[in-house]
Amino acid sequence: MTEPIPVPAVLAGERVDRAVALLTGWSRADVQVLLARGAIVIDGRTVSKSHKLIEGTVIEVLEEPTVGAPPEPDATVEIDVRHADDDVIVVAKPAGLVVHPGAGHADGTLVNGLLARFPDVAAVGDEYRPGIVHRLDRDTSGLLVVARSQRAYDSLVEQISTRAVDRRYVALVCDNDLFHHPEDRWPHAVDVGALARYARSFSTALTRVAME
Repeated sequence: MTEPIPVPAVLAGERVDRAVALLTGWSRADVQVLLARGAIVIDGRTVSKSHKLIEGTVIEVLEEPTVGAPPEPDATVEIDVRHADDDVIVVAKPAGLVVHPGAGHADGTLVNGLLARFPDVAAVGDEYRPGIVHRLDRDTSGLLVVARSQRAYDSLVEQISTRAVDRRYVALVCDNDLFHHPEDRWPHAVDVGALARYARSFSTALTRVAME
């Protein structure tokens, strides 16, 4: 389960299936399956895949797309361990590394590297995401706390769900002039002269929501 996501102004009016796919990196097909079985809710209620988002409402993802089999250890995945004891492991995750296997990322994840170094994590929590109690997006770097015992897993999940854990995010913001491609409604060209209009990037808006 991911953290509740307040809908920012930049996503107002967008279809929920497209928005969740953009936010998570999952395929729209996987998101639509989750919507169909009620695993994605808006303000606590189920919605259809074509539901249009309203600013300020809250998206909750109760499940994630499943993968074919539990992850295998992979010693080729380097992990930067900052602390380890019998209950928790603190890892510095670099940008570009996916936390756990999922749609489009069956292996080569942080979890695969953890299992090679700490095999006991395999028995903790969800077998498809062993030890994982929170995550960072693929392109986000930072410290990640992994549960090494079931008692730590249960405690950390409870602390995160009740917002007893304090987390801070730092973002480098750069504003640019963007222009809409004639065949794609999402702007993705920068500094193109008279066609450009001032805009803050999509990722910047989401980061600001997370920080608030």
